Amino acid sequence: MPVLPVFINGVATPLPGFQRTRMLGEAIGRFTSTLNKRVLFLGSGGLSHQPPVPELAKADAHMRDRLLGSGKDLPASERELRQQRVISAAEKFVEDQRTLHPLNPIWDNQFMTLLEQGRIQELDAVSNEELSAIAGKSTHEIKTWGRRFCRYFCVWQLA
Repeated sequence: MPVLPVFINGVATPLPGFQRTRMLGEAIGRFTSTLNKRVLFLGSGGLSHQPPVPELAKADAHMRDRLLGSGKDLPASERELRQQRVISAAEKFVEDQRTLHPLNPIWDNQFMTLLEQGRIQELDAVSNEELSAIAGKSTHEIKTWGRRFCRYFCVWQLA
């Protein structure tokens, strides 16, 4: 089965906006609608969240190196320390949700409603800065959903 991976940066600047990812979804939708084949689209990423992950722009040289790829082969001791930092942050968050950027279930539900109703274009007005403030810096991952849903709605409208 042929596979066409499409990666959308949801981690570091420059981040694409909703409009750009929607337009990519429309283009992919137009292309796949010409194939006369069933096509499976997968999108991943979380709703509102901002885990305690170092930011590339603010990282020291060692952490920057880890973020750019050397972190995939960490020694066991370093991997265990990283895992413990994440576990500790999660435990603190359970006790006091002010220790990390708060989850935003209201925004999450509004986002899901827009997708469900095919009103994805309304997200074009949401800037990257606004999205980070409202729902957390890791929420940019949902732009893969937008691309997937836009493809779905656009193809059905074109068919």
